[in-house]
Amino acid sequence: MKQRLIFQFLVIASSFTFATTASAGLLLTADPDGIPINTDLTNQFNGVTLSVLELGAPSDLRVAASAFNPSTGDRSFSWIGPGSPPSSGGLFNSVFQMRIDFDSPVNFVAIDAIAATVQVDPGPSATLTSLISAFDSSGNFLGTTGLLFTAEMSNTAQTHLLTRGSYDISYITVRGSTKGPNFTYDNLRFNIPEPTSFCMLASGAFFMLRRRRINR
Repeated sequence: MKQRLIFQFLVIASSFTFATTASAGLLLTADPDGIPINTDLTNQFNGVTLSVLELGAPSDLRVAASAFNPSTGDRSFSWIGPGSPPSSGGLFNSVFQMRIDFDSPVNFVAIDAIAATVQVDPGPSATLTSLISAFDSSGNFLGTTGLLFTAEMSNTAQTHLLTRGSYDISYITVRGSTKGPNFTYDNLRFNIPEPTSFCMLASGAFFMLRRRRINR
């Protein structure tokens, strides 16, 4: 009888675990504030690996800390060239993209896009678009969202928000839609599954069994 009760409680706890971890999560942040300018940020933050794509292919460029146009604090994400000291640096646009790989799939991503100068010369009003694209572990495309910046929004920030019903975002890319200096990025946030749900439910099942035994 006792063994059957224990089995029943474990089944209930397991089913609640799957339901809870699908909706619960732990929000992590990767922000370069306070890091020296031109520091390689490839493996600087827990939970993510940062890299640069050039025309969609892996590059020997590196994501780096920059003082240009942060949305919070004193640093933002840009890129630097190879060598020490770095041979060059720049912002993200249609040629140079930032790729963000998560250590485990996530269901929520937020990152600030900060536009460089949208329009210098007089003429018809210009616009810039920042794009964030998401992919699963097999490289399947999950979707893209865009943020439009008008000429009046030079050197200002907007926040990309990407939410999924399950933890299936393995990596994202962020970029500008045109050539030329476009965007820095800043204040990356992402949601990972909360690991404590099963422990809490297992503890609850144990105390329920103990209480039942005392009351008998």
